[in-house]
Amino acid sequence: MSRRSRRSRSSRRRGDSDPSPESTQSNKRDRRIRLRAESFASMQSIMPWIGVLFLVFGLLDYLFILAPMDFMNPLWEFRFFGQLVDHVWGPLFGLALILTPLANTTSYIELKARALLSWIALGLALCYIFVLPFGIITANRIYEGLNRVRASELEQRSTAVEVAMDALYEMDSVEEIRARTQDLGLKTSLYAEPELLKLKENIEDIYRKLHAERTETLEVNYRSQVRSLFITLVKGVLGAVVSMIGFFFLFIKSRSYRQLLKQDALGKGGASGFKDVSAADEDGDEGMDVPREG
Repeated sequence: MSRRSRRSRSSRRRGDSDPSPESTQSNKRDRRIRLRAESFASMQSIMPWIGVLFLVFGLLDYLFILAPMDFMNPLWEFRFFGQLVDHVWGPLFGLALILTPLANTTSYIELKARALLSWIALGLALCYIFVLPFGIITANRIYEGLNRVRASELEQRSTAVEVAMDALYEMDSVEEIRARTQDLGLKTSLYAEPELLKLKENIEDIYRKLHAERTETLEVNYRSQVRSLFITLVKGVLGAVVSMIGFFFLFIKSRSYRQLLKQDALGKGGASGFKDVSAADEDGDEGMDVPREG
């Protein structure tokens, strides 16, 4: 065999082994796709654990809200109602992250845990149903208490005015009137009135004006408290309704976990599929094909 023919065959072998530009570009594209898939799978595995953290801290928040307990105190009960609504997002987001299936299969232990958590979501939804009347009844008790305090203060102020006026008209001298009315901060020129009856009438007008101003301040504070109570109640009721709907939504949407356990078609440690089970469930129990370990 000639040297030229051997050289030509070796050059052809090198040409066959050298990758073409098209194959190199395809390999790079496949590698990028594989890295993206691995990153996405890694994020999928992290989300349920983040949900566990949200759920644990949210449930701990509920315990901290209860301590120290002071039931039968409407102010504490109404604050407890508002905090229950404000702190709902931890358990709600936590359960949502845990119950959302991020893969087509799951282990038997994860399936049982998620089925249990779906019932916990139902329990929390029922709790927030009972929170609604609890908040409304507590707000009504506070409103009635505000009305009682307002009526009592108005009555006390009116009685004090009448008692003060009776005492004023029983006084016989300017010096006595001056001594009894020092707390009003009246001008010294007012006591220069020569007629004692006229002096008493002037002091009565000033006293009743002060009483009217204080009564108006009391009414303003009362209206402000009632308005704040109403706004807080409306926000709490809306928050409780949203929380209830959110937990019920999670319970309904996680029915696949409960259905798989109810059928008792899985072996411990097996992997269960969700797409096939969901599709089969829509067609009926006859077409159900659930993976099962031997």
